[in-house]
Amino acid sequence: MNFINKLITALYTKEEINQILKGLHLSIEISKGDLKHVIKKNDYQCRYNLKKIDDIKNLLKLTLKDYFSFAISPKYDLFKYPSNYNELIIGKILQDETNKDIFEFILFDLTVMDWLDIFLYKKDLEDIEKFNSFYQKEKIKESFEGIDLYIDKILYKKDNIYFQCFALISYNLERFLFLKEKRKTKKKKKLIQPRKKKRRE
Repeated sequence: MNFINKLITALYTKEEINQILKGLHLSIEISKGDLKHVIKKNDYQCRYNLKKIDDIKNLLKLTLKDYFSFAISPKYDLFKYPSNYNELIIGKILQDETNKDIFEFILFDLTVMDWLDIFLYKKDLEDIEKFNSFYQKEKIKESFEGIDLYIDKILYKKDNIYFQCFALISYNLERFLFLKEKRKTKKKKKLIQPRKKKRRE
């Protein structure tokens, strides 16, 4: 969310962002916060309800457009912001011919897993071929925040053991999910095996 919002403020002036928001015809008074946080947090339930391994895998495969098209958090005043607010904003931004290519790349070509790998410095934006064709790629790079900016916050709020577990799972997420899935499959196989009938003498 921070990445996309920083990119929006890097590519548009306050006046242009105002015009985007006004173009949605929402009955809201545009605040300074709206100019910095154009895209809002989505509903926590869309992540909380992911109990199955396949659901988590499907989430990681989502494009950033699909991910941010979930309903926004109910913490926002729904009289001001409809639940599909982010979806409306994305639709409006994609109509802008000047920056359309950049936002199509960010929203359609990057998956949640791609973002996570770049966030963790497991790969670079340059590793994605299409990125290198943008003349404004420096603005994209400058808008991207890596994990190094959040390490102090995580350590401040949690203990060292939490951080070690967080780092271990984050950097090995795909393997972690694969091993959990494998264990579940083995358990199912054990349950399916029929009991041997005792022979009557």
